[in-house]
Amino acid sequence: MELVEAPLNNLENGIKVRRKLLDALHDDALITRKKTGRRTLRTLREPVRARPWQQIEAASMRERAMYLPYTFIEGSAGFNTILFRYARLLVRGADERKKPNTERLREFTDSMLPRIEQQLSARVPIYAEVETLTLSFSLQRMREWLGPDYPLVRNLLVKESPEKFGDPRSGGIEARRSRGPHAVWRGGKAAVDESRDPMIELARSVDGESRRCADDSTMRSKRQ
Repeated sequence: MELVEAPLNNLENGIKVRRKLLDALHDDALITRKKTGRRTLRTLREPVRARPWQQIEAASMRERAMYLPYTFIEGSAGFNTILFRYARLLVRGADERKKPNTERLREFTDSMLPRIEQQLSARVPIYAEVETLTLSFSLQRMREWLGPDYPLVRNLLVKESPEKFGDPRSGGIEARRSRGPHAVWRGGKAAVDESRDPMIELARSVDGESRRCADDSTMRSKRQ
């Protein structure tokens, strides 16, 4: 029950916040004050100081261009499922553990490995219906926000709908209790590379793009 209740509470709280934000956007007086204040501030600038405004505008546009891919591909907004989080840990951990400790991503340094092993070995209940709902919904949102022509979206969903893609009958790491995520983790990169588990294959197929989004956005340090 707790596994389902927490996301529902977060969703309800998020809806409350966004409703008030929407109310603010519908407040004509507020919008007018903001526009007036912006115009006033811009008239106070000296001509020689115009460039910082241009830099701020360019930086804001760049941030928006990076934010959505990061949120949906590297973040959890596009692959919102416990099974995928396990798979990403396995795929990324297999590559990172081969590197010297000082060259790894922070979340895979030696001091963090016991925590990861604890997560992978924990007997967390997996509900197929919840996994289907959260994965298919997050894939729908990714297609909606990034657009159907975004390369990764097109590659993933060109043949399958988000609902079919998120069907738990396709299998997953935790469905294989005899060879669960912790067993694959202990097997290292060879076990991950040899795996034909659907979730591991999914994580493997998007990891390059996911890393690129993280490196490009400078947001990696904020994930912890």
